[in-house]
Amino acid sequence: MQNQFILNIKVKDKWSSPTPIGILDRYFFIVLLLGILNLVIEWLIRRFVPAQINDLFIQISHILVFFLYPSYLILKSWKKALLFSFLLFLIIMPVYYFILKGVISFYFSSFFVLSWGLYIVFLKNNKKELNSIIFGSKNSVWLGILAGLLFCFHLSLVIWLSQTFLPNHIDLAKVMINLFLEANFSLLGMEFFFRYFLCLRLTERNGFSFFPAAALSTILFILPFLTNSCFNQSTAVIIGFIYYGLMQGFTSCWLAYKTKSLLPSIIFGLILTVFLSLIF
Repeated sequence: MQNQFILNIKVKDKWSSPTPIGILDRYFFIVLLLGILNLVIEWLIRRFVPAQINDLFIQISHILVFFLYPSYLILKSWKKALLFSFLLFLIIMPVYYFILKGVISFYFSSFFVLSWGLYIVFLKNNKKELNSIIFGSKNSVWLGILAGLLFCFHLSLVIWLSQTFLPNHIDLAKVMINLFLEANFSLLGMEFFFRYFLCLRLTERNGFSFFPAAALSTILFILPFLTNSCFNQSTAVIIGFIYYGLMQGFTSCWLAYKTKSLLPSIIFGLILTVFLSLIF
């Protein structure tokens, strides 16, 4: 059954049928510009904001790019979208800032789960539609788990054979902070933006085939990471990151496309987040 929410997000007009193949609507161009804006903002932040706090500013920019406009499309009101985004900022950013500054323990990252209360309150009227996008079929859960485990197994073999990035110890603080931040905020916004708006919606609403939709989604997904000095230290690191970034992006898009839901790619992303936090 076709996912009706993909075809019928109502803003100012009612979509009664899919757009013919090759026809691009204004929402495509708006989301495309937001993807490019995300790249520019991250580059500016990493270039001009002190390294100690630039990640905080990047997370703030993610609220503006990944949550503000999508919440407007769902809530059909800029006032509600602004209030939703502001409350999300209040839940996530002060706690994240104090954790980064060492004022409070990393255990307080568990407070990020409060964001789910905000999601429930604001999005309760769209529960049925959002459930169809996020959850899909029950089998989709296992696809996400399997893809994540296979990806991590492959990375483990590469790391073990290279003997390059072997961890000296497990940084529990980093693992816990990244897990709670991604599971309750960052990853949710990115998956909805890159995998829904820039992949699923293009294939279901704008007549794109899988490959060009996934390519556009993946390119805009990995380019901002290259503004991080950790990923552009040398040509070898850049090539390695692009290779695995493309693998992750296309895998996430395939999971979303195959199941018409975001849960598999979210699970896939969470498994990678934990694994990479343990290794690097």
